[in-house]
Amino acid sequence: MESNAVVLPKDANMRFQTKTLYDQVADVFISRILSGAWKPGPAIPGEQELAADLNLSVGTVRKALDILERRKLIERRRGRGTFVVDHASGKVPSRFSALQQGDGEIANAKAIVISTAIGSATDEERNRLRLAEGEDCVRLCQVRLLNDEAFMVEEVSLPSRLFPHLLDTVPIPTRITSMTQRYGLLPDHAVEEVTVRALPEDAARDLGVDAGTAMLHIDRVVFTDKDRPLEWRRGYCKLGKHIRYRVAVS
Repeated sequence: MESNAVVLPKDANMRFQTKTLYDQVADVFISRILSGAWKPGPAIPGEQELAADLNLSVGTVRKALDILERRKLIERRRGRGTFVVDHASGKVPSRFSALQQGDGEIANAKAIVISTAIGSATDEERNRLRLAEGEDCVRLCQVRLLNDEAFMVEEVSLPSRLFPHLLDTVPIPTRITSMTQRYGLLPDHAVEEVTVRALPEDAARDLGVDAGTAMLHIDRVVFTDKDRPLEWRRGYCKLGKHIRYRVAVS
């Protein structure tokens, strides 16, 4: 019989005891990615090696790796092995975007940072990011382009304590998955609100559209698996034949 003693973290509490064994193994594998023990580039150990190392069945290890694959943390390449996904490369579509190109592919668009700042969080930033009075926020404003045409302008707010010296990074990462990969954080889920709003003047200038035009507005907060807010992102999106908003409902 498989034992879970070899996979539980040292600081495990009762909450972990309710998890299946393969969920616990997945947690161990995730911690290896977050700690940098497993990095993008070389293949991670194979299923047989991992199973032998943990004294578990290959089936349990495979189920744990399936969880990581669904969360876009690893990718399996036939005949080559299993690799940690490099979100910082800019080649991986965002997990948290419902925007698609006209051909159905997730819009993996180029982003240009047009302004940055850091300062005391506003009341709304404190509310959305659950920050204490006096905490600082890192702020980015960026424009997204597809085929060199601007289709979205976004404002991003991040807790400064979670992303120290982010603005010193060259280039500054523009997606939450690439940001968190640098800091050993794991984005897990998001809450998104979509409305239609009149386009303000500054966003209209960046998108080359008349101010006051009705435009899709996307407001999203990304959380860790412990429901801690990591990012508040809001933006105006110009939909058309090349960009559409699509979600799966089940």
